[in-house]
Amino acid sequence: PLTLSYDAEKITFSRLDVFLLSADGSILAKETLSGDDISPGALPSIKIPPLTSGQYLLRYLLYTRDNSEDVYLKKEIPFFYVEGTYTFSGITSYPPVLSPKSTALLQAHITAPAGSNPYLRWTMNDSVLQEGFVSEGLTAIQWQSPEKEGAYSVVAELFPVKPEGSIYITSPLKMSTELFVAPAGKEGKNELGPQGSYSHLLHFRGDWNDYGSSGQSAGSFGKPRLSVKGNLFGYGLNGTSGFSYSSMILPLESGSVKPCTVEFRVLADKTAAEQILFQTEGTEEPFTLSLVLDEEGRVTVRITAGQILLETVSPAGMVEAGQPVNLALSLQPSVSGLQILLYKNGLVMHRDILAEPLPRLTSAGITGIGGIPQADTVSGFQGIVDEFGVYV
Repeated sequence: PLTLSYDAEKITFSRLDVFLLSADGSILAKETLSGDDISPGALPSIKIPPLTSGQYLLRYLLYTRDNSEDVYLKKEIPFFYVEGTYTFSGITSYPPVLSPKSTALLQAHITAPAGSNPYLRWTMNDSVLQEGFVSEGLTAIQWQSPEKEGAYSVVAELFPVKPEGSIYITSPLKMSTELFVAPAGKEGKNELGPQGSYSHLLHFRGDWNDYGSSGQSAGSFGKPRLSVKGNLFGYGLNGTSGFSYSSMILPLESGSVKPCTVEFRVLADKTAAEQILFQTEGTEEPFTLSLVLDEEGRVTVRITAGQILLETVSPAGMVEAGQPVNLALSLQPSVSGLQILLYKNGLVMHRDILAEPLPRLTSAGITGIGGIPQADTVSGFQGIVDEFGVYV
């Protein structure tokens, strides 16, 4: 209840007008209290008409003289009337610890009545980061970490409807989370490593920093989007987006491919014909190595050098829609040629041999992860890429 507190020996009040207003300012009800009803202490309850779910305002106007329009005190209390239960169970950050100048995906875990469209406001240090309706995807936002290391607090507030009016309303349904920005640490449980064994290594921890020994930097094309599904946190690709290097990234020695393994951790949204998962090509000598998925979840390894030298296809089910998988392509030069091995979750699923010699190669070229940079068609991988590396 609202309490009125004052010194009755020094001042007396003639009346208290109480208005109930809708969010647009329309008066829905009015009640006037006077006499003993406005003595110091808790004010009596007032009658209000039946309400629908929404935002409302109680306005109290206190007067010292009868029939006076000079308001001694004005108080406004915004409130929400709702049907059903709204709850806020927490906020999850992916990844839990960020590198400086990387991106986190923050996910609010809420429940709301069926058919409702709650409103969320995300703030940091009382500054609004983002706000909007659940239907607009505001249960999740991206946050760019600063360069300065430390702990940063983000608050999310849940409202049953969008707050209106000039009064800044806070919600009792709120949660906060601490985001920690620190130097990149050791590899996580499902991450490739140790990093010293990889020439190229991307963990996709809200960035595409390369932790491998090559010293090269990866770029992006299209619009990769931070995504989380199950225990995978990485970037969602839509067939026209992915990551790239401005070189052919297979390790070389005197122009020949050295033993290496190209590794992925991915989750496919769907399987479709001719989805390019990986392609590296040379530009000084015609050479292309591709990994291509098809609608049956098979993986095709295709090697060309002016013409197709090898096209070998794995059994079906190497990749299944909605299932995370660790894929690996191992290249092992031998006296009989180049041995090709395809692994699924650490098990050899397919092998072949390219008996023809490859041309002498250089690192001049281009590499695409998830597709081909600047492709005109939807020809790339559709799903989440969580890890990528070239083990040497």
